[in-house]
Amino acid sequence: MTSVTGTILETMRTKRFALEVLQQVEQCAGYHFYSLYHLGGAKTVREWGELAEDDPSQRTSQITVRVCHDFEYAIAKVLKDSYGYEIVPKSGAEGIEGNFDVAIKKGETVLAFEVKTTQSSNGWTGSTHSAGCGKVPFYVLIQYELNLDIKLGTQSLNGLFKSCHFSVTSPLEDGSAIIQWMGQATDSNSRTTGKIRKGDNELYNTMICLGEVSIKNCRKWAKTTKENLDQYRTSYGSSNALNPNFILQRVEIDPVTVELAKLLPTSDNELAVDMFNKFPARVFPESEEVYLSLICNL
Repeated sequence: MTSVTGTILETMRTKRFALEVLQQVEQCAGYHFYSLYHLGGAKTVREWGELAEDDPSQRTSQITVRVCHDFEYAIAKVLKDSYGYEIVPKSGAEGIEGNFDVAIKKGETVLAFEVKTTQSSNGWTGSTHSAGCGKVPFYVLIQYELNLDIKLGTQSLNGLFKSCHFSVTSPLEDGSAIIQWMGQATDSNSRTTGKIRKGDNELYNTMICLGEVSIKNCRKWAKTTKENLDQYRTSYGSSNALNPNFILQRVEIDPVTVELAKLLPTSDNELAVDMFNKFPARVFPESEEVYLSLICNL
């Protein structure tokens, strides 16, 4: 693995990156459900599913399909806009062997990922292709739990994702993907399930951004768990948006005091100092300087 590849993976294997991607998806998710909100009267994602699919067993898939491709574009947008990486278009992806969803270029290095998302906790669903087509060995693996009772009617659906497991994987020593797909490749697509082997538990753990992996009571396959996202949401106001700068949030102070702090010029931080002294145990910032900067720039 080259140093450039390692740098890209290091960038992506953080809570911040995962939250930035989830934030982007939530910000535009409302578009997918607006037509039945407007035409059919669906007030929530749950009601949307009931209108869109008569078969209850198919509703989860119908809802998942609405946002699955958004993750690919959100990952590309975050890598380009926030971290300055060049995104390789699929139409110009010469030299990349295998199917991929997002490809990044830095210098002469091109790193391609397949993106898999699911609401299931029992692995990821994919499709096998003919042996000549192949798959890239790098993956972004995402499992999420939805808030089906979130209100529709707006562009953004902050709070859509209740919990999430998010990992950015790299190949094993033999060059194969760490996710193991069960299913035979044929000339036509066939559904298959991807899981993490119990023996790869420790290595996979280093690739996780959100959530955990466990081998307790597992025979062959490791068990992945999702992480609650409430702790990473904006606590002030009613937006409930995900905040990638989560270390500087969850400031629980009296709203009146906050309003007064907003009126302070940056140079006059007497009230902010007083607030820091009163509430040091209720905030995450480790230094007074960081806290003052946060309060004076609300």
